[in-house]
Amino acid sequence: MGYFIFLIVVLIICIWAGGVIFEKKGRKRGNGQGLGCLLGPLGVLIAALLPENPKGVEERELESGENKKCPFCAEIIKAEAKICKHCGKEQEILEKYRLFFKKFHWNTADEEYKDFIYAKDEISAAEKGKSICDKNSWTFVKISKM
Repeated sequence: MGYFIFLIVVLIICIWAGGVIFEKKGRKRGNGQGLGCLLGPLGVLIAALLPENPKGVEERELESGENKKCPFCAEIIKAEAKICKHCGKEQEILEKYRLFFKKFHWNTADEEYKDFIYAKDEISAAEKGKSICDKNSWTFVKISKM
């Protein structure tokens, strides 16, 4: 019985580790979890040895709202940057907005959360916040300038 519990714990750790490793490498978390579930420690090793997916890493960096793509050289830079560190061109200044949204939990009531986004103006901030909420199945509440 103790051996069976040990195997279950190892399997759970492998599922978690495979997902985390895949996500850090710009891949889908669920695929890494499946690999960890099916192959156990070997699946985690395979996940660790796979190369990064540059497109996935770039998408994750842009999705976070902390980074943007320079319109001149297409390199990833901080959203607050006034000058691109790669090409030296002056950037359009984006303002910081606080995004309020609700997440639905199956066992509790909706909880309100806060995050921040960068946008040119309040209208584009609201549109960006709404699209982020729609993509993650959250309920958009409001935005406010910081």
